[in-house]
Amino acid sequence: MALESNFEKFGITFENAYTKILNVEYSNSSIEEWVLSEDPDTPPQQVVNKALKIKFDAVTYPSSTSTDVLDSKTYHEIFPTGDSLIESCYAYLKTLPQFTGAVDA
Repeated sequence: MALESNFEKFGITFENAYTKILNVEYSNSSIEEWVLSEDPDTPPQQVVNKALKIKFDAVTYPSSTSTDVLDSKTYHEIFPTGDSLIESCYAYLKTLPQFTGAVDA
């Protein structure tokens, strides 16, 4: 699985650049939040939600057959579950402006 999109680097637009996710690391964690009531007599309540902290590298090549690296970035994100972890990483990339119009490859 990978993404294909137009990628700009060095003042050049690489059409159908190939971005692949590598080195996915994750750790289970919990996020503490305070829930406030609209009732002033009700004290705030602390809620603990489970979360998955993700770290992954996205490497972009000029094409699917190239070994030359155009760009490599590390992303840190929090996902609610580990279901479809790799697919969730690609879905996250598609939300970023530099991957507008990206399609699954």
